[in-house]
Amino acid sequence: MALFKNLFEKKQVDSNIILDETIINEMTEIEYFSCIGIPFTSITDFQCEYIPTIEQVMQTIDGIKWENKRLDEYGNISAYLCKNHKEVYNSQWNKTVAEVKSSIIPAVDNQIEKLYVGLKIRKTLTDNIRYDILGIAMALVYRDYIKSEFYLRLLQIYKAGYIPCGWKGKNEHGYFLVY
Repeated sequence: MALFKNLFEKKQVDSNIILDETIINEMTEIEYFSCIGIPFTSITDFQCEYIPTIEQVMQTIDGIKWENKRLDEYGNISAYLCKNHKEVYNSQWNKTVAEVKSSIIPAVDNQIEKLYVGLKIRKTLTDNIRYDILGIAMALVYRDYIKSEFYLRLLQIYKAGYIPCGWKGKNEHGYFLVY
């Protein structure tokens, strides 16, 4: 439980959570996937490992470790809100998810379609990217309640034009695998 408390900082804010234009613009104006397949030396201020082939990407992105890491991080946000800000969570969470799905995901889907043509990627990759975008948007919307370094880092990776596709190492001390 101490780890849970250390991961996030709590703030009091208004219970009328909305997906504002700033977040929509930030998420839809990213040039997703613009650097995939291009090795990097450093794209972020945190450790990442470059995965050089789409075959390796599909292995890591389908891995249980990556899926569990992302589920845990998403769950940390929703569980924290449910426990510490029950009214906000109960009245706003599902509405916010629906807003993200209707206002951000379609813009990202347009870029994913272009990726399909160039890489012939599997649907699994699309589902993973959509889940990441949903998590990032939710973390941004609720950032005044809870801070998620994981999702802020995912956002940096996507903004740099890459796809986060795995996790290496122990939970707290691990790092992203990136294509």
